[in-house]
Amino acid sequence: MIRGDGCQILTVVATKLDLLVNSFLLCSVNQSVGRLCGDFLRSPCSTCAIVVPKRGVPCGLWARLDGFDLPGKLTPNIFDLLAGYKNLATSIFPVFSSPFLPLDACPSDVTAHPFLILLASSSRQQLAAQNRLLKAENQILRSKLPKRIEFTPKDREKILKHGKPLGGKIRQLLTIISYSTFRRWVRESEDGAAKPKKKSSRGGRPRIEEPLEDAIVRVRKETGWGLTKVRQAVTRLGHSVSRQTIKNVLVRAGIAPEDDTDPDSWSEFLKRHAAAMWKCDFGCKKKWTVKGLVDVYLMVFIHLGTRRIWVSRCTENPTGDWTTQQARNFPMHLQDEDLPCEILSRDNDAKYTKSFDTVFESTKCKVKRITPASPNLQAHVERVIQTLKHEVLNGFVVVTNQQLNKILSVGANWYNNRRGHSARGNLPPIRETDSPPTIDLKTTKIECHKELGGLLKSYRAAA
Repeated sequence: MIRGDGCQILTVVATKLDLLVNSFLLCSVNQSVGRLCGDFLRSPCSTCAIVVPKRGVPCGLWARLDGFDLPGKLTPNIFDLLAGYKNLATSIFPVFSSPFLPLDACPSDVTAHPFLILLASSSRQQLAAQNRLLKAENQILRSKLPKRIEFTPKDREKILKHGKPLGGKIRQLLTIISYSTFRRWVRESEDGAAKPKKKSSRGGRPRIEEPLEDAIVRVRKETGWGLTKVRQAVTRLGHSVSRQTIKNVLVRAGIAPEDDTDPDSWSEFLKRHAAAMWKCDFGCKKKWTVKGLVDVYLMVFIHLGTRRIWVSRCTENPTGDWTTQQARNFPMHLQDEDLPCEILSRDNDAKYTKSFDTVFESTKCKVKRITPASPNLQAHVERVIQTLKHEVLNGFVVVTNQQLNKILSVGANWYNNRRGHSARGNLPPIRETDSPPTIDLKTTKIECHKELGGLLKSYRAAA
């Protein structure tokens, strides 16, 4: 066992702490300590033969190390060196904060901290390997984090504090930020807070108020008018603006200021005619027979304004005569419900004959055929047929037309009176009031109304 003076240990440790604190730069730890040393020794200890300082020193400065050779002379400047770290050593290694040893104390009785031994005994190559390991760990951890990391002002201060002394060498050490970002932080910290931007000295009129800009953009989006007509609309609101001002507002809003672009669409057309427009289409259901499965057809009509539906009786052979008969039955339903039908939208199915259109035209109803291969134009009635299939028809095995007619009758009544619709405020198409009365659930019981053997359920206050 080789013993040495604690001051010599701290000289080496302080040098290596400097390497670690200042972003792990690898400097030579084998620099000569002798030039920092002075005639600071008294005489060897009578017990362990180790030279004891001329005055009392912290007992943490004594150490007993295995296999560690120390220089022969020391200097009191080591205390100034350690003081520059703001007592970093004493905060990490409690052994440094021990009271001073008396002059006759034996330094061999004090053992160094294990981490202190690691720092003192590490070679330059070992420190470099440790730094490479730490950097690899940082890179792995960085890969697990999101691409963008938000830094607080305190985080920036820490990085700048330890990164500035390294200069350009920090480029190889940064992993969580780019070098350009670090340089920007340095510039911002040196320049202080950003100076307020100067107001533009460009001449001309000031920009119009934001509410007026919003009104111009709204008129343009809702109407598709050109600059002149938008200007006329704004003038009627009591604001005088030029065509160029309107053009500038539209450009800033990301709207091309072409003249007379028509924003009309199929959905806008349907909204304008929803109160008097119906749509119709064919649906089918498989029926079990002794000869196998047979397709049974039916017709579904929906009123766009109220979402009410009417379902015809079914047939296995939807001929032109059968279709024409449904065209006669449907106006009777309209009279019973007191609903108008000025436009009927249908597809180009061959089952619609000329006589079918003639029946509706005789009631002053215009039949509008949609563009071929455009099922989205019939989305409302297609959705009704899908709802009837998924929520009603798929729950039964149909064996007769009478059974299917009964199911369709109950299903249509449930759809109109008890099934909620998002377009109707989540209420049924047919309802007594626009807003249902609030039921006191503390005093009123709720009962479940079941139809078609419990397949269709609705809830209401118990009588």
